[in-house]
Amino acid sequence: MSSDIAIKVSGLGKCYHLYDAPRHRLLQILFGKKRQFFREYWALSDVSFDVRKGETIGIIGRNGAGKSTLLQMLCGTLHPTAGTVQVNGRLAALLELGAGFNPEFTGRENVFLSGALHGLSNAQIQERFDDIAAFADIGGFIDQAVKTYSTGMFVRLAFAVQVHLDPDVFVIDEALAVGDQRFVQKCYRKLEELKSRGTSLLFVSHDTTAIKMLSDRAVWIHDGKLRKIGDASTVVDAYRNWADGISESIAAPAGTSLPIDKQADLAVNKVSLLTSEGRESSTFIHGESVTLSIDIQNRGLPVGIPIRLGFSARNNRGVEIFGSNTFDSQVVLETPEPGASMTLKADFRLPLLAAGVYTMSLNVDALNSEGNYEAEVMLVDFFSFHIDERVKVYTLIGVDVNFKVGQYA
Repeated sequence: MSSDIAIKVSGLGKCYHLYDAPRHRLLQILFGKKRQFFREYWALSDVSFDVRKGETIGIIGRNGAGKSTLLQMLCGTLHPTAGTVQVNGRLAALLELGAGFNPEFTGRENVFLSGALHGLSNAQIQERFDDIAAFADIGGFIDQAVKTYSTGMFVRLAFAVQVHLDPDVFVIDEALAVGDQRFVQKCYRKLEELKSRGTSLLFVSHDTTAIKMLSDRAVWIHDGKLRKIGDASTVVDAYRNWADGISESIAAPAGTSLPIDKQADLAVNKVSLLTSEGRESSTFIHGESVTLSIDIQNRGLPVGIPIRLGFSARNNRGVEIFGSNTFDSQVVLETPEPGASMTLKADFRLPLLAAGVYTMSLNVDALNSEGNYEAEVMLVDFFSFHIDERVKVYTLIGVDVNFKVGQYA
């Protein structure tokens, strides 16, 4: 395995034997290989990918897709039926609640137990204990039996222990979903710190925005198979479209230029972002007034069919920063005569965005015969624009603030 690879997964698979009745399990023992009384269920099948050192991989997929099975095999707590896993360096993991802790031991005792299991000496653990206790922030409960902890307290201590083991690879399976908001934010800051130190991260989450913000790449597991792997924003968008029932034939690839030659009933032939003077531009100063102009052509729908249009702008991590749609704005749109076009203009003021390049995405839905809106056009990151700052912005979006200093007697 190459020295710049932290984890190498090759043809990984896990098969379970399912029995329809308890007696079949006994019969299988008696007959051995002569007869089969079980059905094979492959929870994971033929999954292969590499994780580079310092890289963050987000793993997504619906419940039961095989995500947790994959992480358990990566951590060595589950033996694969097929394939291999190679890990280069010390691995720390936060999997299902309860793993690695003795419920009869106190929090303090479990800290030392976990450290010892990861190869740390008593002196090394003692040196880090104050930092672990401060991060967990559970007060005097550190000296109470873990079995008395709430779920949130357990996660606090477990996460604090794992991140202070100086891991080369850190694996998390949805554990942060049960933490309170303040602690989750602290955890994300710690993960960013680990990333900056070159730690490889793998985490499962149903928070696709967090996947985009934290991950360099994403892995989509579907029905036990690797369905898609690549840039986090691209994979998350594909997963969201699938979850929303949007066909790949509707969603144009990112960066597609207009017009798009697709056999759709509606078409978006031109989109422009205009300055307040009505001039097309690709560079704007945050906070200025702009107009989004969209030309829509009716290729095959009857006249008067209700349609709705939405747009969003995303940063270079693929995170949606702002957007709107005609439905929530209570704007009524209907299809023109077949073959005719119409222009929709949306006037708004750009937020105080940080300087950089942003992309625009657009979707158009039409009301179908069943009374549901169905996607006709979906354009992802199909044009970009640059933002210059008039004031420095250190966050995703800034605000105009008028500070006033009061006089005190």
